[in-house]
Amino acid sequence: MKKSIFTLVLISIFAVNAVAQQGKAQKNDPVGTWKFDAPSAPEGYTSGAINVAFAEKKYSANMSFAGDGRKLNGENVKFENDSLLFSVFIEEQEIKVTLKFTEPLKMAGKAVWSDGEASLSLTKEKKTK
Repeated sequence: MKKSIFTLVLISIFAVNAVAQQGKAQKNDPVGTWKFDAPSAPEGYTSGAINVAFAEKKYSANMSFAGDGRKLNGENVKFENDSLLFSVFIEEQEIKVTLKFTEPLKMAGKAVWSDGEASLSLTKEKKTK
């Protein structure tokens, strides 16, 4: 009887510890406004912002460029395994954007289109209260 109580106590301690460790693991969150730089992109597309939202159990994204008031809606937006994937259309050209977290407030990746690709680096804007 003492052995089974001792075993039960040990199992309980390990279970509580495992749950506590899972709670400490910080999950990267893509939701928010991200400033991006793409130095090798064509002129007019080298910097801007990507806004990511989550509503009704799905992600959405839009992209804007510095000096341009347009917002391009992302299509087929997915976030899995710390990677954000979506496409936008610019001048009737599909641009596939692939981003991956490098730090909790930074992502890196690329934009690929039929004539080439450009590297992207993103920094998440901090929320102002």
